Amino acid sequence: LLREADALGEAAHALASGRLQRLHLAVPSTTLTDVLAPFVATLGRDDPVPLLRGLDPRGAEAAIASGADLAIVHRPPPRALASRPLAVRPVLAYVRRRHPGAARGRVALAELVTRTLVLLTEEFRTRVLLDAAADRADLAYDEVIECTDAQVAQALAAADRGVAVVSDDPRFDLVPL
Repeated sequence: LLREADALGEAAHALASGRLQRLHLAVPSTTLTDVLAPFVATLGRDDPVPLLRGLDPRGAEAAIASGADLAIVHRPPPRALASRPLAVRPVLAYVRRRHPGAARGRVALAELVTRTLVLLTEEFRTRVLLDAAADRADLAYDEVIECTDAQVAQALAAADRGVAVVSDDPRFDLVPL
């Protein structure tokens, strides 16, 4: 209780002075790596010190309840929480530079589903979006390798195991389609 009282006192003092000291953010790992880490690198000595941690798998409400000031999520949070869209990320298919489709820069969904796909598991937003698009087009995947990390998905694509479908920035010299 004393720690919480001290923290409340510090927060009240920071708000009264108009200066935010600390900011506790809960974010998905991809957002942390691709968006927030580069942003943090631009902060100056007088900017708030961000406390960044992985998003609670139970979502925004659980993150806020456990002390986060702000939760960045892939899906709109419950109406009880105020929210605002920050960015729209494309769903990209990553292939090796030597891949026959790399020079085209685009791939049709009907063609994509005929390839071996390296997909994130169903709790990831990119997978939900891809599955929904395939369902709307009445398409089914030929072969899928599932993983739980977008960087690993790209690493598998770089190892010529399939086409990685993620929303992350490119890695391993892959080409986005």
